[in-house]
Amino acid sequence: MRQWCVRLAAAATAASFLVSGALAPVSGFEPVTAGALPTPAAPTSETVAEQWVNPMLRVGDTGAVKLTELAVTDHDVTGTVEAPESLGTQAQIFLAPPVGDLPSAFNLLGLNPEAYPIPGPTFPVGQFHFTFAELGITEPGIHAVLLRVGEETTHFLITVSPSETDSPSEATSRSEAAGAVALLWPLAADIPLVPGETGTAPERPPLLLRDESLMAELRPGGRLARLVDLYPGGHACLAIDPQLVDVLSRMSDGYQVASTRPSPVEPTVRLRERWTAKKDTSSTPGQGAALAGEFLARLREVAKNRCVVALPWGGADLTAATRAGVLGEALDASVLEEELDTPVAKNLVVPSSGYITPETAAALPQGTGAITGDGLTAQLATLGEHPETVGYTDPLTRFRYAVDSPAARRQSAAAAIQFARQTADPTTTPPPVVVPPRLLEAADAAMLAQEVPDPAQLTVPPYEPATPQVDPTGLTDVEITTAAQQLRYAADLKNLMVKDPNIAVTPEGFTAPLRRSIVESLSLYRRRSIDLHEQATSATRVKLDAGRDVLQQLRRSVTLLPPGNVYTRTSNSSPVVIVAQNGLPLPVEATIHAESEDATVALPGTLWIPAQGSITTQLTADVPKQKEQASIKLWLANDAGAAISEPVTITVQTKGSNWWVWLVAIVTALFFVVRLALRRRRH
Repeated sequence: MRQWCVRLAAAATAASFLVSGALAPVSGFEPVTAGALPTPAAPTSETVAEQWVNPMLRVGDTGAVKLTELAVTDHDVTGTVEAPESLGTQAQIFLAPPVGDLPSAFNLLGLNPEAYPIPGPTFPVGQFHFTFAELGITEPGIHAVLLRVGEETTHFLITVSPSETDSPSEATSRSEAAGAVALLWPLAADIPLVPGETGTAPERPPLLLRDESLMAELRPGGRLARLVDLYPGGHACLAIDPQLVDVLSRMSDGYQVASTRPSPVEPTVRLRERWTAKKDTSSTPGQGAALAGEFLARLREVAKNRCVVALPWGGADLTAATRAGVLGEALDASVLEEELDTPVAKNLVVPSSGYITPETAAALPQGTGAITGDGLTAQLATLGEHPETVGYTDPLTRFRYAVDSPAARRQSAAAAIQFARQTADPTTTPPPVVVPPRLLEAADAAMLAQEVPDPAQLTVPPYEPATPQVDPTGLTDVEITTAAQQLRYAADLKNLMVKDPNIAVTPEGFTAPLRRSIVESLSLYRRRSIDLHEQATSATRVKLDAGRDVLQQLRRSVTLLPPGNVYTRTSNSSPVVIVAQNGLPLPVEATIHAESEDATVALPGTLWIPAQGSITTQLTADVPKQKEQASIKLWLANDAGAAISEPVTITVQTKGSNWWVWLVAIVTALFFVVRLALRRRRH
């Protein structure tokens, strides 16, 4: 990797960076730590509501007062405010005293009007333009501004440098006065994959998407297309989700849009031919293959000789991935170098949650660097149509961020970046890192490109584990437990199959998509938004349910087929014929196990059950003479003796062994026939 891309600072710097910057309590608040929630809960539920929103903040605000346009220059504020007529026709601005740090500014945005004692100008609702002097801004620092119409308010931040309190002729421009900050430029998407994929070879299985939403993002003017167009270059690091590049590569070769996936164990058609060999009216050819290829080519061009950083696969929560046992898959970024043909920063993680727990830290290689959340990142998380709640902020400062318009939150984020640049000291600490939301919107990206036109080189200290604040957005115990269970099932399935030199697919290759699907089910995309949290947890449930169903189908495809509920043989020494079936794409090595209270069973040796086929075998059952029938329970087991199939029960009986039953039946029948004949003769 080129040395100018990412530098690792000394370990001594790491502790101060991560503890004081990323997870420090705000305003003296002591961290309240908690593990994962037991089960998913709606943000409005009693158990977690106050972890999402402090009910004492922004009392009475509903978002009715909106700043639809807002621009702040060196000495001026220009904007447009909209409000229902029922609130009134006059607006007034109030200021809070300036503060000297970002966490305090973040606090002010959530406070009620009492925290804004400095009155400013009054003006009609609509367009407005004021100089800093007219607003009453006379001191440098970061200022919180409250705009009030009737009983509702909206808030935003303005950063004022010492030079901007001078006259316009004496002032230094913002870009000249500010220091340098590093910048991550995220490229990620919430991809609508149809879950339940298994591996094939030599080709990969067909790509199945639920809809064409990804194609819409790739079109000219689409979100992803605009992000690549707006990329500022220089030292700005492309932070790319490997899943996005992997899907784009497959998408460029053609894909299908479908709501469901065909069964992975149908033996009649090879896996990679199912969508062509089977007429399925529920699927249609995707229309975005060319767009995907063009976007990928453009991304290769942009990424060449640039800093490239890998995000966790599919936005996975690293804490959940660690507990579920799929941290390695979550951090797998090999596809980036393969597809983009450019080096990717090594030993560097950017956790989706913004923090690294001690458990995850212990699982990472020694010397790994981490870009974690801080006051600047918390402010940037509120960007977009669906602002995010992050787990490393003080729960007492959290409010419903959407009560302020996207334009207002964009200005607050710009002010936070300006403040970080002004207070950065390159002689003592690494430059601050601007870490936008993963699903960055184009309008916010344009602001970032304007505020950070010449990013500093990214310098990252080795990670330092820290305990987060209360985080209601993360994966829950039941979701993580389910994911861990599915990983064990996938491992058992892999160990069940045997490599065959005549079959291209391997046990590892067949089960790799199942493990990757587990990682994708642990995604935090949209989950940290109070408005989209329930939708995201529902998507997690759908993915986990689909994984469970596929694993069950695969396991059940290896089974015994009994000859019927009752098996009648000619003699006690006659064998019992039974069929072992395998619906998997590779052979399975297994033995038959039996359990019976009535018979002594002699079993065959190890069976080699062919791929997507069956084998007929025999066993003998010695039934005592005094027994008419014997019940036998049979199942398949691996070489360790663990059951790999559902048990089947058969009843064995020997033909002729119950002759006396037939004799009694015949004598009884003759008795009734003779009796009936005698009655007729009497009459």
